[in-house]
Amino acid sequence: MIKISPSILSADFSQLGQEARKMQQAGAPWLHIDVMDGHFVPNISFGAPVMKCIRKDFDGIFDVHLMISEPLRYAKDFAKAGADIIMLDNMSTEEMQEAIRIIDGRAETECSGNVTKENIARLTGLGVDYISSGALTHSSPILDISMKNLHPVKEDVR
Repeated sequence: MIKISPSILSADFSQLGQEARKMQQAGAPWLHIDVMDGHFVPNISFGAPVMKCIRKDFDGIFDVHLMISEPLRYAKDFAKAGADIIMLDNMSTEEMQEAIRIIDGRAETECSGNVTKENIARLTGLGVDYISSGALTHSSPILDISMKNLHPVKEDVR
């Protein structure tokens, strides 16, 4: 099943609540929230307080992508602010275990970055709820390779 998760980054920042309502009224069950700190990635977006304000205007799934240098420091804040899914990038096994502990069931976890056919079973074994291939959204040459590998990975998990 395909789920549409429009990014709040495409919204008019002066009307975030209204924009979130429009997305839900248009049929979007999820809202993707890219959190960027200017260090992990060059852009800066917003933090948990802004996301919490948007929550009152959108009762669907908040898919929060922490593209920040210290995700373990802030994961709990986003879970408390209403994140349903917290996506974490390029974490070691130990960091991912710690993130799952910190989030403590307040939100589901998603792993992105460094996902390979070889380590997908280890990641799911940690208790990660979703696994995504960041290459699918970042570059088309890698997209071709990722798409070829997704089918075998999916079969291996079953």
